[in-house]
Amino acid sequence: MPDPRTIAKISTQGANAAGYYGSWKTVQVRRDFGNGVSVFSFSASEVATGGQRSVTLLKPGDAVAISLGGHQVINGYITKRQASYDKDSHDLVIQGKSRTCDVADSSVIIRPGDYNGFNVQQIANGVMQPHGVSMVTRNPPPGWDRSFDFAAPHYGETCFAFINRLANQRGLLLTDDKDGNLVAGQADASTTAVSLVEGRNILRAVGVLDDENAWSTTGMIQQFPGTDQTWGTTRAAAATVQNPGLTRANRVRLVHGDMAGDPSQLATRTSFENMLTASTIVQASVTVVGWFKPSGDLWKEGDSVTVLSPMLFPMATGAVKLSVQSVTYAQDPGEGTTTTLELVQPQRLGSTIDPSYSQGQPEPAPAAAAPAAPDTPVKG
Repeated sequence: MPDPRTIAKISTQGANAAGYYGSWKTVQVRRDFGNGVSVFSFSASEVATGGQRSVTLLKPGDAVAISLGGHQVINGYITKRQASYDKDSHDLVIQGKSRTCDVADSSVIIRPGDYNGFNVQQIANGVMQPHGVSMVTRNPPPGWDRSFDFAAPHYGETCFAFINRLANQRGLLLTDDKDGNLVAGQADASTTAVSLVEGRNILRAVGVLDDENAWSTTGMIQQFPGTDQTWGTTRAAAATVQNPGLTRANRVRLVHGDMAGDPSQLATRTSFENMLTASTIVQASVTVVGWFKPSGDLWKEGDSVTVLSPMLFPMATGAVKLSVQSVTYAQDPGEGTTTTLELVQPQRLGSTIDPSYSQGQPEPAPAAAAPAAPDTPVKG
């Protein structure tokens, strides 16, 4: 009798395919912290002379729930069915995504056209309403619910791209949960770290130390619409963030802000940008046996781990604390039941660096150019 902790099931309520389907040759389910859509792929192989054929009823469009070891991990849809056969066997591949896939693929229906005066959760729930998806928050940073003075989707922009653009302004990462909600927040770095030790509970691992995309200083500038009280150069804002983890202080990156906002909003956006780049220096991919942690819970994105591997990390102790950015549950006849953890530095999943910013101090003009005079406000 198979171990219940190794059984993967697809359940559906479709009119022609209601029930549970648990006889699979291979299984792969992936969830990411920072990606709003989870994916799955199941395959079955049957001899032509017999065997259960009920899985052949599954088809694109079916609403399904995916469970691993008795725990639901995805609420979504089948998006692809691939069948093949010859004189000896029938093979079937079923693939799908979480409910948020329609949010990722569909353009915003521009109604009312702009969302000025609303916060990111209110805007997200508005644009996702046609798709039956809601946003929930989990461990959000301070100030995440501040309303936007100016917020409008670009023509043709997908719902997810628009929401993600707003989330970046508030230091929020997007993912989905097992129920199909869109989740905005940051990982909880205070959770107890699981120890992954070379030669003990690591099946295989890859470690990468790479500072190619890290910058000692990240600077961002932008302008926000003027009023009778705020005009000319006072509409400009600049923010800079220092990365103390990089020894080469000459690496500077300057970018334009991607949305209008005041200096404090630009400060949050610049800190978030630095968080995304500075935390790529240490990365690892670790595969372990089974889908469950020693505590009995499923591995999940956002978990904290301590990797002890002198082979991967040339530090004095060989130990590095990392966070799980993505988790891939897998099962196949060759390796059995495994989980692959994509690991990053903890700050990659939560802003920890406070930026400094200045108001009314845009990039200096070239030395030969004279500074522009302030605009004269129009009096009504």
